[in-house]
This record gives sequence, C-alpha cells and structure tokens, in this order.
Amino acid sequence: MAAAHLHAMALAQLRGHTLPLRTDWLDAIAGSLIKEALNAPLPWSYRGVIHPDTDPILLTLIDTLAGDGFGKLAPSTPQPPLPKDVTCELERTAISLPAELTLNRFNPNGLAQSQVLHRLAILEIPGIVRQQGSTLTLAGNGEERWKLTRPLSQHAALIEAACFGATLQEAATP
Repeated sequence: MAAAHLHAMALAQLRGHTLPLRTDWLDAIAGSLIKEALNAPLPWSYRGVIHPDTDPILLTLIDTLAGDGFGKLAPSTPQPPLPKDVTCELERTAISLPAELTLNRFNPNGLAQSQVLHRLAILEIPGIVRQQGSTLTLAGNGEERWKLTRPLSQHAALIEAACFGATLQEAATP
C-alpha cells in the first residue's frame, strides 16, 4: 500500500491537485495492484454499465468504494440553480415523485403540470415518461398520463442540463 500512496501523491502533484482526489487514488491503486494488460477500460473512465471484461480486482475496488447506500452532498456544496428550480416547479404544480399522474391540460392546474413535465421531457430527464396523450396541443380530450419515478441518475441529469439555463423554462426553451 506504500506504493499506492506514493503513486497517488505523485499523480495528484502531476495533475495539479493539492491533495489526491478520488481518481488519483483509483488510478494509483489500479497501477499498483494490477500487473497485467487490461481487457476493458478503467470503470471510472466512462459512464454506464461496467464492462464484462473488467478485472476482478477493479470490480472489488469499485464495489468497496461505492457501497450500496445513497448519500447527500453537504448543504454548503455549490449547486447550479436548475435542480432547485425544478423542485420549486414540482411543488408549485403539486407534482410528487414517484407517481402515476393523469392530468387534463384544458384546465389551469393540468396545463401548468403538463408544461413542467414536457419541459423535463425535452431535457430528457430520467424518470419522466409520458405514457398517453395527444401530440397536438388542442387535439383530443386534453388528458395525459405520466409515469414519474426518481432514479439515481435524475439529479445528475438536472445538473448536466443546467448548461442550458438556470430555470426549467429557460433550459427547455430552444
């Protein structure tokens, strides 16, 4: 482990970090423990499902570090304004997650809910799925059915979508 520590400190310095960050430690441990060629990229170097040919040592490392819990950021952690605005919009329109929601966009409350949900759908936010409803604004009976969930990837997607605007309306408007 002394080699991993030295390697992490060197990587941090090389990358301009005051102290080793998570990727510095992961790269250092992988470099210190794995002595053969890898058949898959390092799991922390890409998004998505872990490649089936990932080295077992790396799988153990990721499993140990990740755990099975879901934490929260410290309240003082800076956040883009979009996730907070989405929370306010959901509260304003009385939309709760998870839920199956049926609304009528021909009444004022239903229209407000529909606008919020369509904006989230435009941004391709995970967990927001329209199951039924007309694609034309004034067509049909105005009824829409939505399946709303709160997957782990939802908050990250909102942070990524913040590059399009600070508010939900701004981010979803071309």
